[in-house]
Amino acid sequence: MRRRERRRRLKNAPFGYSPNKFRRDNFGRVFSCLDRMKMNAVVSPLASGYRLIPADVGIGLCPEHHALVLDRQPQVAWFEVRAETLWGHGDWLRDVVSVGRDYPLSVHATGLSLGSVTPPEAGYLRRLSELVTRLQPDFVSVNPPDLLPLTYTEETLASVVRNVTHVQDTLRRQILLDTPFKRLGRPEAALSEEAFLAEVVLRTGCGIVLDLHNLHSSATELGIDASAALERFLETLEPESIAEIHLAVHSDPGSAVYAALWELFERTVATIGPIPTLLESDTSNPAFEALQTEAATARSIMMNSTRHTAT
Repeated sequence: MRRRERRRRLKNAPFGYSPNKFRRDNFGRVFSCLDRMKMNAVVSPLASGYRLIPADVGIGLCPEHHALVLDRQPQVAWFEVRAETLWGHGDWLRDVVSVGRDYPLSVHATGLSLGSVTPPEAGYLRRLSELVTRLQPDFVSVNPPDLLPLTYTEETLASVVRNVTHVQDTLRRQILLDTPFKRLGRPEAALSEEAFLAEVVLRTGCGIVLDLHNLHSSATELGIDASAALERFLETLEPESIAEIHLAVHSDPGSAVYAALWELFERTVATIGPIPTLLESDTSNPAFEALQTEAATARSIMMNSTRHTAT
């Protein structure tokens, strides 16, 4: 689809996804401020403390780091928390509420099964809605439509669109979809992965998390060039629809994967400019100081990008 036609359809999409309404905020991030604030305005005790995520590097916050963050208040732009880790752990939830008074938050959910022919499980969605109301995160991101092989057909597209719309209507806000890991042996599809996601954006007004680790892993699995795959994504998806970059840094700085992920990140930022970037490690319990070091590297790349210099 030509870019002009995609922009025309974006103008008529839900949640005010019109390129003419997007502007840069004080952090340099492109977004429709009025529309998204209206959409995310859920009444809660923390509504007055609502904080926007800047076009800067955030860190995935695990429970092991709660005390450190609360005690030291480190220089971190924002934090993401996993919804499922907080359920049934009142002390962890209270910690995150306290963190949210000083830092912008993002919530990530993994159990919505958006590619299913049936709606997301009502109990799960209710608990997620309660958590979002309590924490008032700027972003709510979810796993890709399915971890299992998903055929990108019109029928599947209709199911994903229906489920995404249902979740957004329930949460009363936009959600962000992670780009998925593509497995070898996936059946032939009528749509490419990037075209499929672009259509979901157009029909629902959701946003996209560009997961560079998934993109690189998919390219390795399929035996294709990761840079070429990234180029196709950036050409097909409207830049305004990519709300976040996910960068899961490899634990071995000397590995080829480590270098490749940073190269993909540089290419992305050079193309679409600095946007909120979540940095995590591929290890289960990384040292917080190591995450801060990698975040500083990512921030340096963002600040030195040609797109940032131009703006």
